[in-house]
Amino acid sequence: PYDRGLSRLGLSTLVVGWAACAALAQPDGDIAYLNGPNTRELTVCVLHLGSDAVDVIGTGQNDGRPVWDPDGKRLAHTFDQGGVCRIRVVDTKGGNETVLPSPDGAARDPQWSPDGARIAFVVGASGTERIYVYEIATGVLEPWGGSVVPLMQPEWISADRMAAVGRLGTPGSQTTDLFWVSRTRADRIDDALPEHGKYLEWAPASPGIRELLAYESDDGGDREIY
Repeated sequence: PYDRGLSRLGLSTLVVGWAACAALAQPDGDIAYLNGPNTRELTVCVLHLGSDAVDVIGTGQNDGRPVWDPDGKRLAHTFDQGGVCRIRVVDTKGGNETVLPSPDGAARDPQWSPDGARIAFVVGASGTERIYVYEIATGVLEPWGGSVVPLMQPEWISADRMAAVGRLGTPGSQTTDLFWVSRTRADRIDDALPEHGKYLEWAPASPGIRELLAYESDDGGDREIY
């Protein structure tokens, strides 16, 4: 907690639960967070710790959790555009806006590549999810991982590979497993668990600088981190 209380954050209308889970520190110390009177009117804000100034950089249209690029100069977040969830990229003052194209409907879960050159995100309804990658410099958008397995929750491991959660089975009897994802294919991570494929595996996370992967697994009721 800050010694000057919530007023330092400019959070007179803070939605505590949402803002607490959505606040992210930039590499140099600035903090991006969500603020608003209710969960349908959340706006991305940035607190500049050096000056205590707060910039409102979001749209206020159901903004989603902000994600810093590796250099701490830009943010990506979801927002509501005409009833469709889209992804926008802005600088720390809310300028230089880019709205990412979304070919198959609502977009969500933006994730910066380790070099900050690309953003991976998920498009599609439950059971039809696909991962797309947008290149910032060129504006090129391409699907990754093929189309055999529905893929979600992308997490960059290196510049040319990510981990993701894939849906397996048919509706009513589905499970999930972890996959290595490249531009053209998705392969199960065979060494994730000895009894691979039996349990529900979820929430991959990687530091993005070394090939380490943490994930959650439900082995019949006990949720554990590996």
